[in-house]
Amino acid sequence: MQYETHVFSVDVAEKLGVDAAIMINNFYFWIKKNKANNRNLRAGSYWTYNSVEAFCELFPYWTKGQIRRILTNLIKKNILKKDKHNINKFDSTLWYAFTDDFLKEMKWVELLAKSETETQTQTEIKTETQTETDKTDFEIFYEKYPSHKSKSAIVRKKWAALSKSQQEEVLDSLPDFENLIKNSSYYSGKNIVHYITKSTEYWKTDFKSMLENDKGIKTKAQNRINNYNPIDANDGFDIDKIIKERTLIIGADNEY
Repeated sequence: MQYETHVFSVDVAEKLGVDAAIMINNFYFWIKKNKANNRNLRAGSYWTYNSVEAFCELFPYWTKGQIRRILTNLIKKNILKKDKHNINKFDSTLWYAFTDDFLKEMKWVELLAKSETETQTQTEIKTETQTETDKTDFEIFYEKYPSHKSKSAIVRKKWAALSKSQQEEVLDSLPDFENLIKNSSYYSGKNIVHYITKSTEYWKTDFKSMLENDKGIKTKAQNRINNYNPIDANDGFDIDKIIKERTLIIGADNEY
């Protein structure tokens, strides 16, 4: 029978309580791991993320209510900060990082490091939402890019030329870009290399406006088709013009 162990700093538990100590140790483990692998760096901090459901898998002895309370208390005590850095804007999974004030208090870091040293093994309990933590930002971008792709080695060079803030902007832009591709009647996407070319910054394109323009063109063409009367030879109907309108490309291209 395999036993899972959760460890925590006794010193931290004395100051903040056992529940807080266990949760802090969990964050310390994942954030330290992400920092060592340069993963999930956002706005100057290294982050880790999990849903409440995933935390319940990790800590079966806590209820959802208890987990929410523990996390809320750590945020109120200015130990943790939370945000959403998900690529999919509809994903509500929260990300967590230690606050700058907490990290400046070296006594906390020293206590956590001491606890880690005294513990011979740290059980890695991975949940489904944690698997993406093991990927670099480039790997996440390349995997989720919804349009024409080049070989990863070529794309990686372009990615490396971007600053960290630009890389974050690229990741943040993907949901709107993907939504345009899925719902547009004319736009088939952009080659991945051109998407992240530093000189053009294509990722800053207003994809929402492009989609709205496309909807207007599509509606206009459809109305003309619906109202077309083939018996009336003088109605001015021009099928070539309608096709041109429906395939009009606004600020887009089909580079491969």
